[in-house]
Order: sequence, then structure tokens, then C-alpha cells
Amino acid sequence: SSRILQGDPQFTHGTPCASVALASSNGTGIVGAAPNAKFMPVSGTSFSLRATEQMFDYCVKNGADIISCSWGTTDPNFSLSPLKEQAIARAAREGRNGKGCIILFAAGNDDRDFLNFYAAHPDVIAVGASTSKDQHASYSNRGRELSVCAPSNGDWPIIAARAWWDQGTTQRGIGDFRFWADGRSRGDRYKHFGGTSSSCPLVAGICALLLSVNPDLTAREVKEILQSTADKIGQPWEYVNGHSEKYGYGRVNADRAVAEAMRRRETRTPPRVDEVTTTIQSGQGLFRFSVSKQAPHGWGVQIGVFAEYGNVLEQAEKLERQFGAPVVVSILESGGKTVYKVILGAYSNREEARSLLQRLNQAGIEGFLRGLSDA
Repeated sequence: SSRILQGDPQFTHGTPCASVALASSNGTGIVGAAPNAKFMPVSGTSFSLRATEQMFDYCVKNGADIISCSWGTTDPNFSLSPLKEQAIARAAREGRNGKGCIILFAAGNDDRDFLNFYAAHPDVIAVGASTSKDQHASYSNRGRELSVCAPSNGDWPIIAARAWWDQGTTQRGIGDFRFWADGRSRGDRYKHFGGTSSSCPLVAGICALLLSVNPDLTAREVKEILQSTADKIGQPWEYVNGHSEKYGYGRVNADRAVAEAMRRRETRTPPRVDEVTTTIQSGQGLFRFSVSKQAPHGWGVQIGVFAEYGNVLEQAEKLERQFGAPVVVSILESGGKTVYKVILGAYSNREEARSLLQRLNQAGIEGFLRGLSDA
């Protein structure tokens, strides 16, 4: 927990969350997913009108690469205000010198078919919880916006750091044993921990590993890598077009994700273009896109040609969410009418586009390779 809140028994949550992501590998105690990562603690609340905006702007201005948030609200009566939505979108666009801050939110622990409003934001990696047996953690919220899941408690909790002032006032048990599910104390510096509050920083640590081997990855690419390399746990019938409302695109696989990040570093030379970004809203925020100047060369997968712009919006939102790749829309004239050619992906080499085509085919979606210079 950040220094400003040290000593307050209400604020002990940040310490175990941070330790899951980046506890040092010093030969004693525990180790986080990214032990060499740097830590920027930020304290605040989602209840203030402008606090979210201030926190995310602070992270962008002070050079944060990854923003891990084990908090939020699942009350369906209180959606995000435009200020909060824009603060998250701005960090995802402008952070890391234009590559975008990688933003993660915990899905929530209410055992509901409804995600935390922050987690459901299109620029966010929404993280659910699985168990040590690769099963769905019963408390973990479910929904179509879920990106991936990661191991937490539900079968057996993990061990995390414990704030020195954490007296466990909300925990069951007596004395130090209240922190341990098995009743065996490991001392006053650690505790059993779980929930999507634990799975979220675990994935954040894995994101740090990806950036450590390929710092040029954009926030969008990191999300795509996590989703495309995740392991499909649970039952096959729980997945529709590669996505499960319980598991997202699967349980995150750090080894495969890092390998993919390294492969992209070795094989891809991203085109350098001047980006012009704006937010477009239609239908009370149902569609939100980051629009950027497209490089004149590269490869993608053409999905179809549409005569109605509403169909383009619907397809673009669905494809971007499902496959984590940018959508290129080319506006053409045909027979005196305007039509919209939809291409998924914008890769510098044909093989990456071919890999995306295979994923599309596996999901039952037809398409063909298309050079962006011909779009």
C-alpha cells in the first residue's frame, strides 16, 4: 500500500497486490511475476468524480508502463461517467510515448454475469480468476468483455506480502493464524491471498515480462498476445469463437506470451506513421474506436464489404474485441454508392497476417489476405 495510507487498517489491499506482480527475487519469502520491474504506487478512490482522471493522468505523465487496478464497481446502476471513460482511453492512447499504457482491471468477485464497469472498458485487459486446478473460481465474475484469467484462490490460495499494519480485522481466526487457510503461520510478513484482486496483478507482472523483451509493443499488441497465447482451460463447449465468458480467451500462459513477444521483436519492423487519434461514440457509447493514420504498406485479412455503415461499426467492434487486432476500413465507391471494405489486422509481413487468418478460420470466419497498399 502507498505510504500515504500506511498504518490505516482499512488500507492493506495494495501491498499483497503489488507483491504478486513484482516482489523481489532475493532468495527469501516470495517472488512476483516480474521481480525486476519498478513500482509506482498510486492511491485514490473510484468514488470521486475526478479521481480516476487524476490517477490515470498522473500515471501517464510520470512514465508508467502498466496500470494494474484491483478495484472497481459492479453495481449496474452506476456506469462510468464520460470523464472516467475518457481518462482510461487517454492513458491507453497517449501513455508510453504513444504506444499506450497497458491497463488491467480485476473482473470482480461477486459470482455474477456482469463485469466491473472499468474492466468492461474496451481499452482494458479484464482479468478473471481460475484455480490451481485450472477450473473457474466460483466467485469470479463472468462476461463477454473478459480478456483472460489467471490462477488465484478458490482451490488453494497463494502467498503474498502482508502490510506491517495489517491486523486482519476482517479475517476469521485468532492471532496470526487468521491469515492462513491451512492454520499454519508463516510469520507476520506474509498472508494467504486471492480473488481477482490477485489474478489481475499476476497478469500485470506478465505484461511487464513482455515489455522487458519487446518494449516496442503497443498496449493493443500486448492484449492481443495475452489472448492469443492463453491456454484453453475448462470444457471445449464453454468457448464460442475462442472466447469463454468464464475464462476469457483462456488462462494466461507467461512462457508462450513472452516467446511471442520475442518473436515479434525479431521478425517485425513496425511502420512509423504519425498518429492522429480521436474517440468516436455512437449509440450512447456502444462503439468506441481509436482512429489512426494507416501505413501505406503491410498485410491484413479482408473480412467483407458492407453497404451499411451500421454493419461496419458492429463488425469492427466485434472483431477488435474478439481478436485484439486493429480494424482497417476502406471507403470506396461502387456503382455510384458508398461501400466499406473491412480488413482486420495491419501487419508489416505476410506471415503474421496468415497467422491471423488461421485464427479467424478456426473461429468459423472466412476471409483472405489483402495487401494494405491495395485496400
